[in-house]
Amino acid sequence: MALGMDLMASRKLKSRLGPPDIYPQDPNQKEDDLSAVHVKQGFINTASSAMDEFGSSLQKMANFNHNKIWKSFQDILVKKEELNTFAEVKDKNKRQPINIRDDFWLVTAQKKPLVEKYFKDLAGTKPLSVLAKKVPIFNRREDIVRYLSEFEIPVGRGVWLIKMNAAYAMSMQETNKTKKKVNIDPSTEWTTTLKQLVLEQREQLQAMFSGNPTMGGLPGDPEMKPESSIHFKQLQYTQEITFYMYQEGLLDRQECLQSILDIVEKTKTPDEPLFRLLMPTLLRYCQEFPKSVLIARKMAYQCAKKITHLVLETDAFMSTQSGGGGGSGGSGGQAGDSSNTNSPNKTATIPGTNQPLPPVLAALMELQNDAYNRIIILTLSAVIQTIVLECPTALVWTYA
Repeated sequence: MALGMDLMASRKLKSRLGPPDIYPQDPNQKEDDLSAVHVKQGFINTASSAMDEFGSSLQKMANFNHNKIWKSFQDILVKKEELNTFAEVKDKNKRQPINIRDDFWLVTAQKKPLVEKYFKDLAGTKPLSVLAKKVPIFNRREDIVRYLSEFEIPVGRGVWLIKMNAAYAMSMQETNKTKKKVNIDPSTEWTTTLKQLVLEQREQLQAMFSGNPTMGGLPGDPEMKPESSIHFKQLQYTQEITFYMYQEGLLDRQECLQSILDIVEKTKTPDEPLFRLLMPTLLRYCQEFPKSVLIARKMAYQCAKKITHLVLETDAFMSTQSGGGGGSGGSGGQAGDSSNTNSPNKTATIPGTNQPLPPVLAALMELQNDAYNRIIILTLSAVIQTIVLECPTALVWTYA
């Protein structure tokens, strides 16, 4: 211990010392004045004359004109309102028209190489400010979505091109003053266009699933799967861009939700392959259905109807019903025993007891364990649960 203390005492000091941890002293400071008062009472530090931060400026502000501050503030508000107001609102006759000849060019059959080059640049990382100098304009809105899907354009950049085409259409309506037409909302037009595209692509996929050559099916090519077809790719991209525009408020939301509801209503059985492809779309709009009581009520009814159909078709429910119906004796009892023996859920019981599961619960467990129907039953249940939590009024039926 003593050796350690000696080593500590004999260690070298640091070559560079920091600033001293003391305040610099003043040779004439009042603390060193040993007057009778300081000896008896100690040194008392007197406060400064200014009682607060702005106390020293009271004399300067005594003759200041307060109306000058208020006038400057009013000028700021007027300038702010002027900057935030569009010039076209004040005077409609002095609008600055868009330079259509320099910024836009119409797409024709002869300009197909230019169109392909433009979409390749749009799919890359070329700035939109550069692409905005020459924007292609299509005669049909459906062609825009098809080109976007073909070149795999990112959804955000694809919506930008849609906005540019909508701006061109609006400018053309303003310039054609000779024809008195009612201005159509671009959101309504694009909602109708995307809705028709989805329906057409679903019809093409349905033809491929059924193998109808007149509708575009491929019965002679068993290796060709509908999921790897161009129609499936276009459908996926159309749904992606529809959801993006829906979130941005560029579409008629009521019409979008109604179109999804119509597809669910027109589906006869939930076993159809196209209905299974609709499940991701239902999950995307799951939080949007409760915002409309009428749509939420119809959607909840359709989901419950589809779940009921799936439950009634399960082996667990059918075997339980056949066993219960023939329990009075004779051949009915033997048929019931044989069906229960072949049923995969014959040993399913309530946890902790020897009682068998209720038929509906056993059917739901079978659907949950089924690889094909699992996503359907979980999605439909999620939609109903969301409606129950977010919009319980939709499930209240009154007969007044």
